[in-house]
Amino acid sequence: MRNSFSHKSRHFVPNLTLGFPIIQALRKKLPKVYFDCHCMISEPGKWVKELAASGADLMTFHYEATIRTPSFTVADIKQLCKEIKERKMSVGVAIKPKTEVSEELLKLVEEKLVDMVLVLSLIHICRCRRLLTCRSRWSPYH
Repeated sequence: MRNSFSHKSRHFVPNLTLGFPIIQALRKKLPKVYFDCHCMISEPGKWVKELAASGADLMTFHYEATIRTPSFTVADIKQLCKEIKERKMSVGVAIKPKTEVSEELLKLVEEKLVDMVLVLSLIHICRCRRLLTCRSRWSPYH
């Protein structure tokens, strides 16, 4: 069985999720389920240790979150992949529909630093505020 979690930081995408404690709690109840964690977060390297400790099996980070950081280099991306693998997780890289598949990204796959490439088919647009506000007058989104 496989379960997919999306983590959002309000920096990389406008939404915010409940975070790693949810994974940790579920891991205790579901020890044999594969936890695939898609991290839509800025600075994914800051969260590798915490995500691994929570029980994730796969950490997918956004390539755009790394290449848009001015000081981030290809060597940094490789190091991030190695850090994820050192924590016994598989590595996934997500790219948005308009992101060019660069030589650097292909090299990560060729060098077996990346286990999965997730090519998104659409860009996430948050319409949840309107929906939740309409459905409940107790919505925290008023």
